[in-house]
Amino acid sequence: MDGNIMTTVANIPSGTLGPMSLDEIKRSIEGEFLPYMRGASRMVDAKAATKAANNAEIAGREGAMVNLAAMSHKFAWSPGMIEEAMGAVVDAYAGTLDADTLKARKSSIATFKKDASLVCRAKVRADVRRVFALAHDIFDAKDDGTDTCKKAFARAYQCAIAVFVQMKAGRKFDDAHDVIQLASEVLVARRYDGESVKRKFETIVESVREFNREFPSEYLAQCIEALCQLDADDFADLARAKLAAKLAPATAPRPLNLVHEDVPTPVVAPVPVIAPVPAFVPVPDIDAQLADVLGNAD
Repeated sequence: MDGNIMTTVANIPSGTLGPMSLDEIKRSIEGEFLPYMRGASRMVDAKAATKAANNAEIAGREGAMVNLAAMSHKFAWSPGMIEEAMGAVVDAYAGTLDADTLKARKSSIATFKKDASLVCRAKVRADVRRVFALAHDIFDAKDDGTDTCKKAFARAYQCAIAVFVQMKAGRKFDDAHDVIQLASEVLVARRYDGESVKRKFETIVESVREFNREFPSEYLAQCIEALCQLDADDFADLARAKLAAKLAPATAPRPLNLVHEDVPTPVVAPVPVIAPVPAFVPVPDIDAQLADVLGNAD
C-alpha cells in the first residue's frame, strides 16, 4: 500500500475495506515503526536529549499512532492480529541490533509497542486523531482549566494517551471539559495514592531520626518514639478513603473558555450538562517516562 492510503481510507466507514492478512498488517505497522525508530534512535544514540529532539521524537510517534489507528479502524483489525503483528515487527527489528544498541533503544521500542496496541483498539481507534487535536488545543490555550491538564501531564501526547486508557475502559470524551476532568482526577490520584502516602510518612520519620542523630534532643527522641507507634498502613488506608471520596462522579462542569494567542475574540459554545462519568481508571506510573501512562491493552 502506498503512502497515500491514509487519504484514501479517511472517508470510508470502518471495516468496509475488507479484512487484511497478517502479513499486510505487519507491513502497515513496519511502515510506521521503522521510520519512527530511525528518528528516535538518532536521538538516543547521540544522547541528544534536547527539548527540540524530544519534541521531534514525540511528534513522530504521534503521527505513527494516528496513522495506525486510522488503518486499524478502516480495516477492522482484530486484537489478536494486532498483537501478533506488532510482536513480530518488534522482534524482527530487535533481532537486527547488537546487545548494547538494543538496551539503548529498549524504552523507545516498548513505548511504541504499548501505545500502538492501545490506539488500535476498537473503542479507541476511531477517535485518535480527534483526541490528539483536542489535547493540543488544550495545551495551546490559556485558561485556568487547561492549566490543570498541564499540571497533570508533561505534554499533550501524554494527555491524549491517558484519555485513550480511559476510552478503552468505556469512558466517553466529547470535549475539553471531559479531558480536564480526567486531569483533575489524575492529580487527586497522585496526591492520595496510598503507597505514596505511606512512603511519605516513613520518610518523615526517618528524617526526624536523622536530625536527632545529628542534633540529639530528649524531646525529639520522645516524638520519634510516638511516631513509631503509628502504623504507616493506617495513613495509606486513610489516603485511599480520601481518594475514593474525591473521585466520586462529578457534576456538570463549569463553562470553559479556550483562549488561544492567535484568536483575539474566542467564541464560547454553550456547555451542556453531562451525565456522571464512569469510574476513574488509574493510570499507572504517570510520571515514569514520556509515554508510560498506560498498561497493555486487552
